[in-house]
Amino acid sequence: MNDLSVLFFIVIIASAIFNLFTVFELSKLPAKDHRYKRYWTNIVLFLPVFGALLYYLNKRNVTNEND
Repeated sequence: MNDLSVLFFIVIIASAIFNLFTVFELSKLPAKDHRYKRYWTNIVLFLPVFGALLYYLNKRNVTNEND
């Protein structure tokens, strides 16, 4: 294996762990937010890296507006 394939493998594994962590965090949301959970879970699963990043950016903005 060359260096580029090892780097690619590490990025893929890190992305999968990040996505699993995001889906796990979404599953801990209250049951009353089922549409919100379904919406973001679909985004995270269909846009693996960018979906999780968008979720965390949006989550930060929503929590800041509620403060």
